[in-house]
Amino acid sequence: MIVKDVEEAKDILRLEQLSKLLQHEIIPRLIQDFDDMELMPFTSAELEAVFHSHGVNMRYLGQVAYQVTQHHMKLMCFVEMLARTAKNILFDNISLIIKQKSIAADGGSVESFDRELREHLIDFLNLLFGDSEESSAFWNDVLFLRASLYY
Repeated sequence: MIVKDVEEAKDILRLEQLSKLLQHEIIPRLIQDFDDMELMPFTSAELEAVFHSHGVNMRYLGQVAYQVTQHHMKLMCFVEMLARTAKNILFDNISLIIKQKSIAADGGSVESFDRELREHLIDFLNLLFGDSEESSAFWNDVLFLRASLYY
C-alpha cells in the first residue's frame, strides 16, 4: 500500500492497534464476563446494550457466539443473529418493492401499493414461522446462509 502522507500512515497504524485491542482484549473480556455470569442479558435490547457498553459492535455476535461457553448465551447470540438477519432480508425486500414501484411510476393507487406490501409481509412471515418445505428451504438456503456470511 502506498501511503500518501504521514497522517495517513498514523491513521492506519492507529486502526491496526485498535483492531488488535478489540480482538485480543475487549471481545475476550466481554466473553469472559458472559462466561463468569457477570453479565446476564435477558432481552435483545439488553444484549445490544452490553455489547455497546463494552465498545463492541453487534457485527461481532458470531465471534462471541462461537467463543462463549455458557449455553444460554450461545443460544441468545444465535437467536439474535437470526432475528437481525431476518429483519435485514425483510427490509431489503421492502426496499426493492418500493424502488420498483417508484421506477415504474405506473400511477397505481396507494391501496394497491399497501396491498402488495401486506402480501409480501404475510408471505415473509409464513416463510419465517411456517412449517412447510418452502419455509425449510428459506431457513436452510437463505436465512442461515445470510447469517453465516454476515456474522
